Amino acid sequence: MNPKLNFSEFPPSSMEEWKKLVQKELGEKPYDTLVWTDTNGLTLEPYLVASDNNNAPTAAADIKKNTTGSWLINQAIRCNDLKEANRFILEALQGGANSIAIDADIDSKEDLQLVLKDILIEYIALHFRSDKPLLLITWYVELAQQKNLDTRTLRGSVIYQANQGMPENDELVALAKFSSSHFSLFKTVVVETISLDMQGQNAVQQLTHALNKGNKVLEHLTENGIAIDDASAMIQFTFSIGSSYFVEIAKLKAFRIMWATIVEQYKPTHACSTNTMVYAETSMSTQTKEDAHTNLLRGTTQAMSAILGGADAVGVTPFDAGFAAQNENSLRLARNIQHLLMEESYLSAATHAAEGSYYIEEITKQLIEKTWKEFSEMEQG
Repeated sequence: MNPKLNFSEFPPSSMEEWKKLVQKELGEKPYDTLVWTDTNGLTLEPYLVASDNNNAPTAAADIKKNTTGSWLINQAIRCNDLKEANRFILEALQGGANSIAIDADIDSKEDLQLVLKDILIEYIALHFRSDKPLLLITWYVELAQQKNLDTRTLRGSVIYQANQGMPENDELVALAKFSSSHFSLFKTVVVETISLDMQGQNAVQQLTHALNKGNKVLEHLTENGIAIDDASAMIQFTFSIGSSYFVEIAKLKAFRIMWATIVEQYKPTHACSTNTMVYAETSMSTQTKEDAHTNLLRGTTQAMSAILGGADAVGVTPFDAGFAAQNENSLRLARNIQHLLMEESYLSAATHAAEGSYYIEEITKQLIEKTWKEFSEMEQG
């Protein structure tokens, strides 16, 4: 007969008691030597308890809470030979991807038909990069209509590629009006921070940029007669995920909370308008050419950060993307990282995976405080 477990011999200890014991071990070294300050200016204690997070921020009521389980496996295809690009896309789909980012020169409706030959666009998400986004999505709608598809069921986005910028104001409004007439799920305005990561900017700077650009889009569209619910639904945010594992998880969580707060100021009719589409891509800036296969390990932990942070779609950058031509082997390995996380690590079966972690919640709280300060100063200036 098993004795009844009794933990009364292990009384709880306070933070003050813990610090006294730690200080005894440290001797003459000050306790502050254990406090970590990172490149974002975050100051983190080595030991956190629930009381430290009593004032932690909470998300809007309808904000996405299931941080894993429903992400799309994206594969980026970068190839200007359209027949070859089509072949890469078909191989990616056969290999388990359900979202494709196409970076190719598509200059006509015939080009678009060639790159999408034999692809069932109604079942996957397609992300295009183009310097003429309005023209491209016009061709895309015509192609869908030829197939008798309801364009409001199509998923994906069109990214304006001119220097990673945004379309001019007139084109932005035209995109929004076209989008409201034809799409519900397809995003026609994409705010990117990947270039900022390549420049070495930290998480706070990336978040501030995303909030500032996103808010300016909402401001301009609503001033031109687009309802806030429609304007919010048209936007996608793209983040690069770096190597600071917990900070990158918190970055996406913090962003969703702050974006929901911004959208609420426009008084949307539907609560779901405070949510948004987030695409995350593992960072190429952390890759190395020497011993390049270690980039697979970097890609794995970065993909985990994206998934646990609540990204809607995740792309793993091939391990040799920085120094080799696109090839089937590195694309397959990039896809399989996500298959391992989904099917063998069971991240697809988990919900609220990062919720309740005092450490992540504290990072999230501090990221919000620092980003909100910079964002407010930028808006006022």
